[in-house]
Amino acid sequence: MWMLPVGSITGPPYAIESIKPKVGPLTGKTKLSIYGAGFKETYGQITVRFFGGKAPIDTVGVFKDENLIECETPPFDQPKKC
Repeated sequence: MWMLPVGSITGPPYAIESIKPKVGPLTGKTKLSIYGAGFKETYGQITVRFFGGKAPIDTVGVFKDENLIECETPPFDQPKKC
């Protein structure tokens, strides 16, 4: 019997299944719900990363339960300094 340890390459111990709403204004401040499985409050501060230009924008997510994280979308209408 062969065994292949894949624990280090299978990804995080959680899964994102859907995000609502799917779109919002460029000005941000939209309440975003991230639905999934396996979220844990013990991860400490939850960082939600948005991509929409040259550099990602991080915001803080709030753990609601093992299936839900909520955050507010950041603004994308301001040019970012590089």
